[in-house]
Amino acid sequence: IRIGQILADDKFGSVILNADISGNTGLTHTPLSLKLNSRIQHFEFKNHNYNNILLGLTHTPSATKGEIELDNPYTKFKVSGELAKGRNGSSFRANAIIDKLNLKAINISDKWGDADFRGNIYADIKGTNIANAQGVIQIRDFAYSTPDRQIELSKLVLDSHFENKEQVITLNSDFANIRINGQFDIKSLSNSALNQLVSKIPAIP
Repeated sequence: IRIGQILADDKFGSVILNADISGNTGLTHTPLSLKLNSRIQHFEFKNHNYNNILLGLTHTPSATKGEIELDNPYTKFKVSGELAKGRNGSSFRANAIIDKLNLKAINISDKWGDADFRGNIYADIKGTNIANAQGVIQIRDFAYSTPDRQIELSKLVLDSHFENKEQVITLNSDFANIRINGQFDIKSLSNSALNQLVSKIPAIP
């Protein structure tokens, strides 16, 4: 399939895949549901070829789950996630295991030169909006490496929850430990506080 021609976008090339699809269309009284399992043997994007991508997707009225796995010379990762709806709002869970990612080699960005990234990212968040969101975001075993430089981060854990009607936000990491609590709108946090946090993060060019 020449998806670049279909989408009228020359960033995309051709794709070769096998897919098993089942479910309900939702056109009748039956709710929309979908289950997809696919192996993409070949995919072209920005003049780079990807091979053997595993893709899974399940959708029901209450939740959408997905998973993608790729093992190529410059990109090796596995990402899974779930978005669910409930009476008390939505919940989002995601897990990414990145063994290797070189953005220059796959023609995505040359901002970081010939750098390899790796790390594990986990998120578990629930709420109705950003103001009352609760949950955790974790980054572990992160590494940025070039032929002449390496930066490592063993952990960064950002947590948001409520205690006695007060919102508590904590950050625990190799380079800083921060706790903010009170009754406030998270959107109102000052730029100076964010700048102070960013200044403590090890610089990546």
